[in-house]
Amino acid sequence: MVDQADSMSTVSDGSFQFTVASSQLTNDVDIAENIAKLDYAAQAQIAESIGQSVRQYEQQQFDAITAAEKAKGQKKTGHKAPRRTVTPKPKR
Repeated sequence: MVDQADSMSTVSDGSFQFTVASSQLTNDVDIAENIAKLDYAAQAQIAESIGQSVRQYEQQQFDAITAAEKAKGQKKTGHKAPRRTVTPKPKR
């Protein structure tokens, strides 16, 4: 703890100083350890969720590119709609 005011305290982790609500601080090591474990678990769950979203997005992009390349390949190989033929009108 660097400084303590009425409701806010300035603390340091050795590298950075920041201000937090005094009610968020504790000197009970057991409570601090438990909160740190819960925070770690929550951060790990968020990271996994983000990773899953990234993998889904990458798969969607891959699928879209694959479909576009397939459609482009079909155009080059002549898999087009059949041409319409013009039939001459009968003479009167």
